[in-house]
Amino acid sequence: MEDADAVVIEALLDDVLDLDIVATVVDGALDLISTESEVDPLPALDAEIQRVEQERDRLVAAVLSGAAVEALVGALRQREATLKTLGGPAGRTPHSEA
Repeated sequence: MEDADAVVIEALLDDVLDLDIVATVVDGALDLISTESEVDPLPALDAEIQRVEQERDRLVAAVLSGAAVEALVGALRQREATLKTLGGPAGRTPHSEA
């Protein structure tokens, strides 16, 4: 039985755990990790800030026109809170360097 174990282990070391194969797999994994971390989240964040700012501006215009003021003010407060959470105008503006 020990001889059979030795043969299997030798085969694994020679054929399966080949240094070139291991190096290729590790390099591929590192490439995946570095590619994923290079995704810049700022463009999506800027787009979301811009969208919420546009909604806020439309709500302000609706409030100024006198339409259903209480509901509009509530919606406006919600947009302002969202902008604060996203780091909008008070924290940073779209396309600015943080």
